[in-house]
Amino acid sequence: MKALALTALGALALTGCDFSGSSDFVAIPVANVQIDNLPAMQPDGTPWDADGAPEVFFEIQNSAGRAIWRSEQLSEAQLAQPIAIPEAVEVASATTGVTVAVFDFDTNLFESQLMARSTSFSASELSAASQLTLSTGNETTVTIRSAAQ
Repeated sequence: MKALALTALGALALTGCDFSGSSDFVAIPVANVQIDNLPAMQPDGTPWDADGAPEVFFEIQNSAGRAIWRSEQLSEAQLAQPIAIPEAVEVASATTGVTVAVFDFDTNLFESQLMARSTSFSASELSAASQLTLSTGNETTVTIRSAAQ
């Protein structure tokens, strides 16, 4: 019985928890994401990659900064067009600080460099609007279009 309790406790610890309270999940009604004006250089003035243009991907992240959806690697030209989100993006109903983070992919995900992060939004804000245009603190803008409209 102790082994079963320890196993269950271990499994619970490994699953993590991103919120307190309700265990209800809601789907964020994202139809597509468009990212414009990515910085051409890193903040220190050096190029993102030695071979030229960065290999870019973006994530829709929960308030804890964990990816709840990740794109494939994309070119800057692809990012300037609406990128369709083919499946429902689900977050805990209590989550309000959803962001879009854009990265330059390097050798692996852990070595990828953050290029821009949007201001936060919630599922209810996106449901209430046909689109949200979010700033990032630099010239980059992130436009999220709702599938709910």
